[in-house]
Amino acid sequence: MKVFLLFLFFALMVWAGCRSVSYQGTYYPRGSISKAVISEEFPNLEACMDWGKKRVTNRSDLFECGKNCHVHEKGKLVCQSFYQL
Repeated sequence: MKVFLLFLFFALMVWAGCRSVSYQGTYYPRGSISKAVISEEFPNLEACMDWGKKRVTNRSDLFECGKNCHVHEKGKLVCQSFYQL
């Protein structure tokens, strides 16, 4: 039994370490939440930040990048954590 639990523990640790990390950007033109644009998934934070920076054209535009996101009900993006410039 102890061997099985030990094996299970290590298997879970390997699985957790192998999970892929992705980032998704949200751009708010003129700071408008109702007009938010959600990006495709990016493999790293830098690519997501580049996507957002390219969309900002004035001081009222906003964007953020979320880690390990999924679209929840009503189109809301739910993420593990968020990063803003």
